[in-house]
Amino acid sequence: MPLSALALVVLVGLIHAYWNIAAKKAGGDVRFSCFSSLVMMVFWAPVGLWLGWQHVPSWGVQEWSLVAASGILHTIYFVILSRGYRKADLTVVYPLARGSGPLSSSMVAILFLGEHISATGFGGIVAVVVGVFLVAGGPGLFRNTHSADHRARVRKGMLYGLLTGVFIASYTVVDGYAVKFVAREVSMLFAALLGGQLLGEGDRIARFFGATCIGVGVVTLAMG
Repeated sequence: MPLSALALVVLVGLIHAYWNIAAKKAGGDVRFSCFSSLVMMVFWAPVGLWLGWQHVPSWGVQEWSLVAASGILHTIYFVILSRGYRKADLTVVYPLARGSGPLSSSMVAILFLGEHISATGFGGIVAVVVGVFLVAGGPGLFRNTHSADHRARVRKGMLYGLLTGVFIASYTVVDGYAVKFVAREVSMLFAALLGGQLLGEGDRIARFFGATCIGVGVVTLAMG
Protein backbone atom coordinates (compact mmCIF):
# COMPACT_ATOMS: atom_id res chain seq x y z
CA MET A 1 0.00 0.00 0.00
CA PRO A 2 1.45 3.42 -0.93
CA LEU A 3 2.24 5.71 1.99
CA SER A 4 -0.22 8.28 0.66
CA ALA A 5 -3.04 5.71 0.72
CA LEU A 6 -2.04 4.57 4.22
CA ALA A 7 -2.03 8.20 5.40
CA LEU A 8 -5.55 8.68 4.03
CA VAL A 9 -6.76 5.51 5.77
CA VAL A 10 -5.31 6.68 9.10
CA LEU A 11 -6.77 10.18 8.61
CA VAL A 12 -10.23 8.77 7.85
CA GLY A 13 -10.00 6.54 10.92
CA LEU A 14 -9.03 9.51 13.10
CA ILE A 15 -11.89 11.64 11.76
CA HIS A 16 -14.37 8.81 12.28
CA ALA A 17 -13.16 8.31 15.85
CA TYR A 18 -13.51 12.02 16.63
CA TRP A 19 -17.04 12.03 15.19
CA ASN A 20 -18.02 9.25 17.56
CA ILE A 21 -16.41 11.04 20.51
CA ALA A 22 -18.37 14.17 19.57
CA ALA A 23 -21.56 12.08 19.38
CA LYS A 24 -20.82 10.73 22.86
CA LYS A 25 -20.16 14.23 24.22
CA ALA A 26 -23.49 15.30 22.72
CA GLY A 27 -25.11 12.75 25.00
CA GLY A 28 -26.05 10.41 22.18
CA ASP A 29 -28.59 12.94 20.95
CA VAL A 30 -30.01 11.81 17.60
CA ARG A 31 -30.25 15.47 16.60
CA PHE A 32 -26.45 15.54 16.49
CA SER A 33 -26.40 12.61 14.05
CA CYS A 34 -29.13 14.23 11.97
CA PHE A 35 -27.34 17.58 11.83
CA SER A 36 -23.94 16.07 10.99
CA SER A 37 -25.54 13.92 8.28
CA LEU A 38 -27.20 16.98 6.74
CA VAL A 39 -23.90 18.87 6.80
CA MET A 40 -22.12 16.00 5.07
CA MET A 41 -24.92 15.65 2.55
CA VAL A 42 -24.62 19.33 1.61
CA PHE A 43 -20.82 19.05 1.53
CA TRP A 44 -20.80 16.00 -0.75
CA ALA A 45 -23.81 16.95 -2.91
CA PRO A 46 -21.70 18.78 -5.56
CA VAL A 47 -19.34 15.82 -5.81
CA GLY A 48 -22.26 13.40 -6.09
CA LEU A 49 -23.93 15.46 -8.78
CA TRP A 50 -20.69 15.74 -10.72
CA LEU A 51 -19.93 12.01 -10.57
CA GLY A 52 -23.50 10.80 -11.12
CA TRP A 53 -24.74 13.31 -13.68
CA GLN A 54 -24.58 10.79 -16.52
CA HIS A 55 -25.35 7.61 -14.56
CA VAL A 56 -28.14 8.38 -12.10
CA PRO A 57 -30.81 9.05 -14.79
CA SER A 58 -30.33 5.50 -16.05
CA TRP A 59 -30.94 3.90 -12.65
CA GLY A 60 -33.85 1.51 -12.39
CA VAL A 61 -35.85 -0.09 -9.60
CA GLN A 62 -32.94 -2.24 -8.43
CA GLU A 63 -30.52 0.66 -8.03
CA TRP A 64 -33.00 2.90 -6.20
CA SER A 65 -34.08 -0.02 -4.00
CA LEU A 66 -30.47 -0.48 -2.89
CA VAL A 67 -30.17 3.25 -2.16
CA ALA A 68 -33.39 3.14 -0.10
CA ALA A 69 -32.29 0.00 1.77
CA SER A 70 -28.92 1.54 2.57
CA GLY A 71 -30.58 4.73 3.83
CA ILE A 72 -32.96 2.81 6.10
CA LEU A 73 -30.19 0.62 7.53
CA HIS A 74 -27.94 3.63 8.16
CA THR A 75 -30.77 5.46 9.92
CA ILE A 76 -31.43 2.53 12.26
CA TYR A 77 -27.68 2.23 12.84
CA PHE A 78 -27.44 5.89 13.89
CA VAL A 79 -30.44 5.57 16.23
CA ILE A 80 -29.10 2.46 17.99
CA LEU A 81 -25.55 3.82 18.21
CA SER A 82 -26.80 7.11 19.68
CA ARG A 83 -28.90 5.29 22.25
CA GLY A 84 -25.90 3.17 23.19
CA TYR A 85 -23.85 6.33 23.78
CA ARG A 86 -26.60 7.65 26.06
CA LYS A 87 -26.63 4.51 28.21
CA ALA A 88 -23.04 3.21 28.15
CA ASP A 89 -19.37 4.05 27.57
CA LEU A 90 -18.02 4.79 24.10
CA THR A 91 -14.98 2.60 24.78
CA VAL A 92 -17.34 -0.38 25.13
CA VAL A 93 -19.99 0.40 22.49
CA TYR A 94 -17.78 1.55 19.62
CA PRO A 95 -15.16 -1.26 19.44
CA LEU A 96 -17.87 -3.91 19.79
CA ALA A 97 -19.97 -2.25 17.08
CA ARG A 98 -17.09 -1.95 14.61
CA GLY A 99 -15.68 -5.43 15.34
CA SER A 100 -18.86 -7.47 15.53
CA GLY A 101 -20.10 -6.30 12.11
CA PRO A 102 -17.39 -8.02 10.03
CA LEU A 103 -17.34 -10.94 12.47
CA SER A 104 -21.08 -11.60 12.08
CA SER A 105 -20.81 -11.32 8.30
CA SER A 106 -18.03 -13.89 8.27
CA MET A 107 -19.91 -16.27 10.57
CA VAL A 108 -23.04 -16.10 8.42
CA ALA A 109 -20.96 -16.83 5.32
CA ILE A 110 -19.32 -19.84 7.02
CA LEU A 111 -22.43 -21.32 8.65
CA PHE A 112 -25.08 -20.68 6.00
CA LEU A 113 -23.31 -20.00 2.69
CA GLY A 114 -20.86 -22.89 2.82
CA GLU A 115 -17.73 -20.73 2.69
CA HIS A 116 -14.52 -22.13 4.12
CA ILE A 117 -12.19 -20.30 6.45
CA SER A 118 -8.42 -20.54 6.53
CA ALA A 119 -6.23 -20.77 9.60
CA THR A 120 -5.56 -17.04 9.20
CA GLY A 121 -9.27 -16.27 9.18
CA PHE A 122 -9.84 -18.46 12.24
CA GLY A 123 -7.07 -16.57 14.00
CA GLY A 124 -8.91 -13.35 13.15
CA ILE A 125 -12.08 -14.70 14.77
CA VAL A 126 -10.15 -15.63 17.91
CA ALA A 127 -8.57 -12.15 18.04
CA VAL A 128 -11.98 -10.47 17.77
CA VAL A 129 -13.42 -12.69 20.52
CA VAL A 130 -10.44 -11.96 22.81
CA GLY A 131 -10.80 -8.25 22.05
CA VAL A 132 -14.50 -8.31 22.92
CA PHE A 133 -13.64 -10.07 26.21
CA LEU A 134 -11.09 -7.38 27.10
CA VAL A 135 -13.38 -4.50 26.14
CA ALA A 136 -16.16 -6.01 28.22
CA GLY A 137 -13.97 -6.07 31.32
CA GLY A 138 -11.48 -8.88 30.86
CA PRO A 139 -10.57 -10.89 33.97
CA GLY A 140 -12.53 -8.37 36.03
CA LEU A 141 -15.70 -10.04 34.76
CA PHE A 142 -15.01 -12.88 37.20
CA ARG A 143 -14.34 -10.58 40.14
CA ASN A 144 -16.60 -8.10 41.89
CA THR A 145 -14.09 -5.29 41.46
CA HIS A 146 -16.66 -2.82 40.11
CA SER A 147 -19.95 -1.47 41.33
CA ALA A 148 -23.27 -2.87 40.20
CA ASP A 149 -23.90 0.33 38.24
CA HIS A 150 -20.61 -0.07 36.38
CA ARG A 151 -21.37 -3.69 35.49
CA ALA A 152 -24.85 -2.67 34.29
CA ARG A 153 -23.32 0.01 32.02
CA VAL A 154 -20.91 -2.54 30.58
CA ARG A 155 -23.76 -4.98 29.87
CA LYS A 156 -25.77 -2.24 28.17
CA GLY A 157 -22.69 -1.24 26.19
CA MET A 158 -22.23 -4.81 25.01
CA LEU A 159 -25.89 -5.09 24.01
CA TYR A 160 -25.97 -1.85 22.04
CA GLY A 161 -22.52 -2.43 20.57
CA LEU A 162 -23.41 -5.90 19.26
CA LEU A 163 -26.81 -4.72 18.01
CA THR A 164 -25.15 -1.83 16.19
CA GLY A 165 -22.72 -4.33 14.68
CA VAL A 166 -25.64 -6.26 13.18
CA PHE A 167 -26.74 -3.18 11.26
CA ILE A 168 -23.16 -2.34 10.31
CA ALA A 169 -22.91 -5.81 8.78
CA SER A 170 -26.23 -5.27 7.00
CA TYR A 171 -25.43 -1.91 5.41
CA THR A 172 -21.88 -3.04 4.64
CA VAL A 173 -23.26 -5.90 2.54
CA VAL A 174 -25.58 -3.51 0.74
CA ASP A 175 -22.91 -0.87 0.12
CA GLY A 176 -20.19 -3.28 -0.99
CA TYR A 177 -18.47 -5.32 1.69
CA ALA A 178 -15.10 -5.61 -0.01
CA VAL A 179 -14.73 -1.88 -0.60
CA LYS A 180 -15.76 -0.45 2.74
CA PHE A 181 -14.86 -2.62 5.67
CA VAL A 182 -10.99 -2.15 6.02
CA ALA A 183 -10.52 1.73 6.18
CA ARG A 184 -12.75 2.41 9.20
CA GLU A 185 -11.49 -0.34 11.48
CA VAL A 186 -8.43 1.76 12.32
CA SER A 187 -10.79 4.26 13.93
CA MET A 188 -11.72 1.90 16.78
CA LEU A 189 -8.14 2.14 18.09
CA PHE A 190 -8.30 5.94 18.08
CA ALA A 191 -11.73 5.86 19.70
CA ALA A 192 -10.60 3.52 22.47
CA LEU A 193 -7.51 5.60 23.21
CA LEU A 194 -8.91 9.11 22.77
CA GLY A 195 -12.32 8.23 24.20
CA GLY A 196 -10.81 6.87 27.39
CA GLN A 197 -8.65 9.99 27.76
CA LEU A 198 -11.13 12.70 26.70
CA LEU A 199 -14.24 11.17 28.27
CA GLY A 200 -12.59 9.82 31.41
CA GLU A 201 -14.03 6.32 30.96
CA GLY A 202 -12.58 3.52 33.09
CA ASP A 203 -10.55 0.42 32.20
CA ARG A 204 -8.68 2.40 29.54
CA ILE A 205 -5.72 0.06 29.09
CA ALA A 206 -7.77 -3.15 28.88
CA ARG A 207 -10.26 -1.55 26.49
CA PHE A 208 -7.50 -0.16 24.27
CA PHE A 209 -5.81 -3.55 24.00
CA GLY A 210 -9.21 -5.12 23.41
CA ALA A 211 -9.88 -2.67 20.57
CA THR A 212 -6.43 -3.45 19.17
CA CYS A 213 -7.23 -7.19 19.18
CA ILE A 214 -10.54 -6.52 17.46
CA GLY A 215 -8.86 -4.35 14.82
CA VAL A 216 -6.18 -6.94 14.11
CA GLY A 217 -8.82 -9.66 14.03
CA VAL A 218 -10.98 -7.80 11.52
CA VAL A 219 -8.04 -7.19 9.18
CA THR A 220 -7.00 -10.84 9.56
CA LEU A 221 -10.53 -11.93 8.70
CA ALA A 222 -10.29 -9.91 5.49
CA MET A 223 -7.07 -11.71 4.60
CA GLY A 224 -8.44 -15.15 5.51
